[in-house]
Amino acid sequence: MTTTFFLVRHAAHDRVGTILCGRMAGVNLGPAGKVQAEGLAQRFANENVACIRTSPLERALETAQPIASRLGQPFQICDAINEINFGRWSGTSFDALSRDPRWSSWNSARSTNRPPKARRCWRRKGALSERWNSCAAFTLNVRSSL
Repeated sequence: MTTTFFLVRHAAHDRVGTILCGRMAGVNLGPAGKVQAEGLAQRFANENVACIRTSPLERALETAQPIASRLGQPFQICDAINEINFGRWSGTSFDALSRDPRWSSWNSARSTNRPPKARRCWRRKGALSERWNSCAAFTLNVRSSL
C-alpha cells in the first residue's frame, strides 16, 4: 500500500504581500482565497482521503472547510502543523523586514537562525513527521506555511 500526503498551503489571505502574518489571529481568506479554497475542494473531490488535518489559523480553517464539506468528512485541528512562529516579526511589513539584516540572515539559513523571540524551525520537523506517520492511507493536510 502506498501512502500519499497532500500538503496544501492555505489559500490567499487578505494581507498577502503586505505584512508577515505568521500566527496572527484574525487573518482571513480574501475573495481570491475563497475561490482558491473552492477550487481545492473540487480538485480533491475524487481522491480517497483518509483524514484532513489543518493548522488552527483562521486562513487554514477557511481553506479546509470547503474541502471537508465536499468530501463529507470532518477536519482535525493539528497544532503541529501550525505556521512558524515569527515572534516579533509577526505583523511587520515586508518593506520594514527587507531593511532588517536579521531577516536576510534568517531567510538565507533558516535551520540555523530564528526570528526574534521565536524558536528554531528545525524543532518543528520532528513534530510534523510524527503527525504524518499517524495517518494511514491517503491524507490531505491543510497546512499554513510561508
